[in-house]
Amino acid sequence: MTQRGYYGPFGGRYVPETLMAALEELLGAQAQGHRVVMPVDWEALRNRGQGPISPLVGELVPWRQPEEGSAPVQAGPAPADLQSLQDMVRDHAARALGVSPEELGWDRPLREHGLDSLMALELRNSLARATRRNLPATLAFDQPTLREMAAFLAGPGVPAPARAASPSLPARLAALDDIALIGVGCRFPGGIEGPESFWQALLEGRDAITEVPPDRWDVEAFYDPTPGLPGKTTSRWGGFLSGVEHFDAAFFGIPPFQAERMDPQQRLLLEVAWEALERAGLPPEGLAGTQTGVFMGLTEQEYGRLHLRHAQDLDAWSTGGNSAAMASGRLSLQLGLQGPSMTVDTACSSSLVAVHLAMASLRSGESDLALAGGVTLMLTPAVSVAASQSRLLASDGRSKPFDALADGLVWSEGCGVVVLKRLAEARRDQDPILAVLRGSAINQDGRAGGLNGPALEAVVRRALHQARV
Repeated sequence: MTQRGYYGPFGGRYVPETLMAALEELLGAQAQGHRVVMPVDWEALRNRGQGPISPLVGELVPWRQPEEGSAPVQAGPAPADLQSLQDMVRDHAARALGVSPEELGWDRPLREHGLDSLMALELRNSLARATRRNLPATLAFDQPTLREMAAFLAGPGVPAPARAASPSLPARLAALDDIALIGVGCRFPGGIEGPESFWQALLEGRDAITEVPPDRWDVEAFYDPTPGLPGKTTSRWGGFLSGVEHFDAAFFGIPPFQAERMDPQQRLLLEVAWEALERAGLPPEGLAGTQTGVFMGLTEQEYGRLHLRHAQDLDAWSTGGNSAAMASGRLSLQLGLQGPSMTVDTACSSSLVAVHLAMASLRSGESDLALAGGVTLMLTPAVSVAASQSRLLASDGRSKPFDALADGLVWSEGCGVVVLKRLAEARRDQDPILAVLRGSAINQDGRAGGLNGPALEAVVRRALHQARV
């Protein structure tokens, strides 16, 4: 410190002696909590524009209501400065990306120039400092191009680049049938074999994550804590089902040699769908010839890849036993169902999209009953090794969502199937109604800057609108 002192709020001058006394008091404080020393631009806080100030500093910087008739403080540069603002945005983006400004296209998403999440945060922080504004952490994802970002920073009065209009939400959605969920079947890690044991596990707060079991792969051969090593995974953890090799083929009338060639995911779907129908009070063998639809989510097909190691043993049954289409088709075939039958792969959302499609099929009348759900098993370390190259896995096997300590995700497996029916008919038939589904929606973000852009807001709004919420 120097003898010139430091300025506090509202122009008050703090001399070094005052600061040392404050520091001594701070260090000797017995109160609980965190003590923080930080530089604050009080004048900027007082003059940040109209509206209430953050509660975090509200007691330190009382809000000054603008005098009547005074011009409002601009939230950003005036429209006339748009060109210079665009140039500034391009310069900051170029520094974050480590390229020259001339390499960046005005209407090309920055992610196509190599922008990742860390670069996006760096860009947002540098623009926040330059404009002296509190900018959203998702700036580079919500405004994926330089032109859109500059228009956003310019504030009201500057027309944003033209975007395709969001589809209107038709009023007729209010007349759509509500859908009843009348049966559930599931198999999840931790010995969960039905909705009752699933609920009990939730009540107990049971942790179902374990180290990779030896019957899946040799974790020691593939594990290494160093991120990015080729052929290695940074996690030893996951959620695994036990006994996936067991299957009562005779119960389903499937010959043993054919069952051996079936992906265990197909076998799980047969068992869990049967259990879901039984819990709904519907004898599965009595559904033959009915308009019952099957909509199942499935992404990985590792059993088929394992079969390729023994190509000399492949035959016609191997094809059907490892086809994604047969995951749903086998259910329809086994039970004699004549409604739509399809397997859905939209990555992590596959089972949710399957439920959406089932609801649409029931509402359109092409199905009178629907089985919807999904299944996934991890039979090889392939997915974990690939995810480790992108540093997606939590090293301790804990996802920690919304936590500052979050460092990745943990893979898990399982199978879940629900039985769906139009609500009015479920009430008429006195079916057990476990839940009512009123709305759902799907869309795609198109050429956006990330996975959680404006389309995410739009799809939530559409689902809420359909649900009449």
